[in-house]
Amino acid sequence: MTKSIFLACWAIFLGGCSIWGLFDGKFPRSSWEIQKIVIGDKEYLSPQVLRAAAIELQNKNTPISQSLDNTALPANNKNKTPNEIDADADFIDLQAVATMKFDQSQHRIYGMASCNGYFASYVWKDSKHIEISGSGITRKLCSPDELMNFEFQIMRYFDGVFALTKDNDSMVLDNGKMKIYLK
Repeated sequence: MTKSIFLACWAIFLGGCSIWGLFDGKFPRSSWEIQKIVIGDKEYLSPQVLRAAAIELQNKNTPISQSLDNTALPANNKNKTPNEIDADADFIDLQAVATMKFDQSQHRIYGMASCNGYFASYVWKDSKHIEISGSGITRKLCSPDELMNFEFQIMRYFDGVFALTKDNDSMVLDNGKMKIYLK
């Protein structure tokens, strides 16, 4: 008798938890900056990281191949110094910041990839996995081309189930095809 009462109470508790979302995961905070995405062995740097790297390289007069060799910069720029790259002036002047915001009450994701806004919905699969779906992005042209490439790559694999690795300062979303590094 007491065992069946216990089981009935436990079932009611678990049912209530799923209705109220008590077992849903939580994000340490809602607003993040995208630092980079990694697809295979290629890194695609966010606008703010490209800007910081261009400023650092300009100050050091270091060839891009020594500093950003594993990134998806165009091959024709890899062996030039920052002063020789036409786009470096564009990188230094970049004002764009790649962001990702989680609206935890509406289960929506939105932000800026560089010059275009994007959006999606998400659901918690468990406390360490989310499924992102229904993604979209506005379609303005961005300059330099690296920004368009960054936006294309992030949206290419944005839908799917992502494992979350998080702490208070950073978070990584990984769906097996792409890793998104947030800070």
